[in-house]
Amino acid sequence: MMLDDTDVLRNNDARRIGKLSRRDMLALMGLFVGAFALAAPRRAWAAAAATARTGSTGIAPTALTAKGFTPNAFVSIGRDGLVHVVCKHLEMGQGVATGLATLVAEELDADWQQVRVWLAPADIEHFSNPMLSSPESPLQATGGSSSIANSFVLMREAGAKARAVLLQAAATAWAVPAQALRTERGQIVHAASGRRSGFGEFVDAAAKLAPPSTVMLKSPSQFRLIGVEGATPRLDIDDKTSGRAIFSLDIDEGEPLVAVLLRSPRFGGKLKSFDAAKAREVRDVVEVKEVPGGVVVYAKSTYPAIKARRLVQATWDDSEAESRGNEELYAEFVGALDDVGLDVGRRGDPSRVAGPGQRVQAQVLFPYLAHAPMEPLNGWMLWDGHSVRCRFAAQQPTTDLIEIGKVFGVPPSAVSQTVVMAGGSFGRRIDTGGDMVGELAQVCKAMGPGRPIKLVWTREDDIQGGFYRPMVAHRWQAVIENRKIVALEAHVSTQMPLPLPITDPGGKVTPVAVELMAAGMEDLPYDVPNVRCVLHPITNRIPVATLRSVANMHTGYVTETFFDHCFELIGDDPVAARLKLFAGKDAPRLRQVTQLVAEMADWRGGQPRQGRAMGVAVVKSFGTYVAQIAEVSLGKGGEPVVHRVWCTVDCGQVVNPDIVRQQMEGSIGFGLGVAMYGEIKFNKGVRISRNFFDYRSLRIHEMPAVSVRLVRSDAPPSGVGEPGVPPIAPAVANALARLGKPRPLRLPFVQGV
Repeated sequence: MMLDDTDVLRNNDARRIGKLSRRDMLALMGLFVGAFALAAPRRAWAAAAATARTGSTGIAPTALTAKGFTPNAFVSIGRDGLVHVVCKHLEMGQGVATGLATLVAEELDADWQQVRVWLAPADIEHFSNPMLSSPESPLQATGGSSSIANSFVLMREAGAKARAVLLQAAATAWAVPAQALRTERGQIVHAASGRRSGFGEFVDAAAKLAPPSTVMLKSPSQFRLIGVEGATPRLDIDDKTSGRAIFSLDIDEGEPLVAVLLRSPRFGGKLKSFDAAKAREVRDVVEVKEVPGGVVVYAKSTYPAIKARRLVQATWDDSEAESRGNEELYAEFVGALDDVGLDVGRRGDPSRVAGPGQRVQAQVLFPYLAHAPMEPLNGWMLWDGHSVRCRFAAQQPTTDLIEIGKVFGVPPSAVSQTVVMAGGSFGRRIDTGGDMVGELAQVCKAMGPGRPIKLVWTREDDIQGGFYRPMVAHRWQAVIENRKIVALEAHVSTQMPLPLPITDPGGKVTPVAVELMAAGMEDLPYDVPNVRCVLHPITNRIPVATLRSVANMHTGYVTETFFDHCFELIGDDPVAARLKLFAGKDAPRLRQVTQLVAEMADWRGGQPRQGRAMGVAVVKSFGTYVAQIAEVSLGKGGEPVVHRVWCTVDCGQVVNPDIVRQQMEGSIGFGLGVAMYGEIKFNKGVRISRNFFDYRSLRIHEMPAVSVRLVRSDAPPSGVGEPGVPPIAPAVANALARLGKPRPLRLPFVQGV
């Protein structure tokens, strides 16, 4: 994706290498496999992008076809019969563009080869996410594994209404009743006469008709695309592997100046003074300026901008900056557990935890985590003195418009935003203010009107740039009596990852705060009669945001390792004990995924066989039920080696089985990498972790073999982008316990990476 500054500056031929683009690399790679002869010129890229099956549009759907039929904000059909679908969510690798296009194509009866999909521009009127907002406060947003769930009926209705109008137009043209017609793979068919024509023939007539207000949707038994294996291959794969896909770093409209920012090494540090004399001597450097976030270097390309940034001499006022290291930060979070705290869940008589019986206690610590997507943050912007145009990958476009408008002193309506595909995110592109979007606006405004700017974050900028998953401390205790867990008290201290209130005017913790800080604790899946869960909010200078699976990652780990330990003390089989103790409305679906995963793994108690043991974990998150069993051995230095993972998932109605499996596989790799190695390190407030060599993830040879089974269900679809993450770490920890090692009480599993 991008060359980081270390790679660029260390290379003896850095200038040449710095000009290699992703497409150049693809083309060069193609030389080795015979797929390409030469790197394509830039103009050819634009032409290729125009023929791509996925893309971005900053224009209204009506402009997708020069002449055609656009019955609503989500569908446009051209005279050529191509079906253009507008995806209101950010495509960041999770497959949502294919998923939403599938929903439209199913009800429209479109030919999948004729389907194209476009990412929607910022437009709160048409593209809000009702699961993350309300009619009073609409929000265009991608997150919370909500994209398919909130669009399942909406996009199907969009396709069904388009189909109804096309049928009426064809019926009028052929002078037959509309009821005598049917649709079939992009064609309209009159069986009695044998006539058939493609959608394109009727779009002009259809454009003159009003869509119906209501339509009858297909029953699941009529689906030919939704939930059908292999029916809808991903639309974005060919474009991404051929280089046709457009990311914000590809945008060179107006020959923008590349801007890189020198920031304080400590959060909260403020620029005191700087000397840019040597930086300005670097060829192709255009300007160096002070902006609210630090010092910005503008250059004609990325390499001179990065080189010049290193030559800027800056002094910082750290009087109000964060100055602690990891251990001091942990002390703050652990100390908060002794405070009174806020109740987030209570049932029975929680004081019973101080009563007679066998006492079980655990304190578990989780570090700050970076999102570290493959493509670091970047964005393109042009200010003409009155209005702003911008293009970048955004999870919350409409709040970005507000943030940008504040910087330029204009209303959000004066800002237009094109959303482009993201090279990964894991939540990093939810901008909560003061992050990339604000910086982009500041550096664009500082250069003045008429000059487009492309702000580029290097890998180091991204990993050291903050808005981390917060540090977390848990302290749990339970009482076992007569081989039953009779009482539990759970405390968690952490930061609120989004700028939202933690309590309502009455002092009660809001449901959003519970979800973001303690998801699952307030609604334990197990039948324990006396429970109290307490939240201890932390406020400090380290900027935080949500990371993939949000609070479920740490609450799922503590829940599944703590109960597994209790089952071990009681002497129960971990799978049998879970099946027996699941309670509440979720119990049937939890039991089903647990039984299935035990069958897949041939579960026999998990005890070591030939040096390998198994561990199980089951977590419901974002409405989806996931069970995983990990087969683990001990490697060098006693580090866990994960050989195989079995996974079952119940996410309701499956739209694309292959994408669901991809999400589970990717989540297991992501979650395992974070659990094994993920930790942002501080030394006296300075961010030490810099790049993938010291903030490493799972390597290819460390990825276990994964088997995924999907549960058939007619329940409404829920999310799959995040629910595969929480179970993997506790499954591995529980396997370690069967190998005679303690379940890790401080993550990551491998310290000192």
